[in-house]
Amino acid sequence: MNFKNNSSFLWLVPFLSFGLGYLILHMTLQRKDLETPNIIGKDLQTSLSLLSEKGLSLRLIKEEENSELAEGMILDQTPRPGQKIRPNQHIFVTVSKKLKIKQMPSFVGQTQKNIEVQAARLGLQPKFFYLKSSLPVGFCMAQYPQEGQEISGKKLLIYLASDESKMFVVPNLKSCTIEKIKELSNKYNLKIDIFHTNSIDSNHNCSNCRVLDQRPLPGSLVDISKTLYLQVQVG
Repeated sequence: MNFKNNSSFLWLVPFLSFGLGYLILHMTLQRKDLETPNIIGKDLQTSLSLLSEKGLSLRLIKEEENSELAEGMILDQTPRPGQKIRPNQHIFVTVSKKLKIKQMPSFVGQTQKNIEVQAARLGLQPKFFYLKSSLPVGFCMAQYPQEGQEISGKKLLIYLASDESKMFVVPNLKSCTIEKIKELSNKYNLKIDIFHTNSIDSNHNCSNCRVLDQRPLPGSLVDISKTLYLQVQVG
């Protein structure tokens, strides 16, 4: 009698076995929730490697200009660090990008160290020259491009004050008389080559001649410890 009663439930055995097997398999294969790693302050390459190891992926949703950080640094993330997430989930991030500047700032009056720090943040590559000056030694006395000029590249020339220097900035000699040019040659180690735009006779003494063009160009920085050959065209 008992056997007959029990046999009436045997048809449930396959379904129970299947359900139990599915539950065990699901519990075995199911991966546990992950804790979101903290990638804020890390660069993109490091963040990608870290997330990949945990089966997570990165998605860029926003870029923000930041002059204090290098380009490509993680500024913010969603989900937040420490939050529970599922495997294969996306981490959405905000990253830094270099501050775009259209006009050159002023570096006059600043030290070389300060200029190097600011130039690096702006993506500029400064080149320093020391010129003899009565201004405090080591401070910027001039720059090129000048303050307010449009920035078209990374080049930045900085002229620092020094108590002694062999460097000389070639002045603008256009419209100057030959007599003034000769005074300059006596003060510095200059050799002057004069070219006339018109034909001259043997008695010409250049007393009325004025400079129309020059080489090196105005603003050129030259080493006056060596002989400088100055070519001027006069008329």
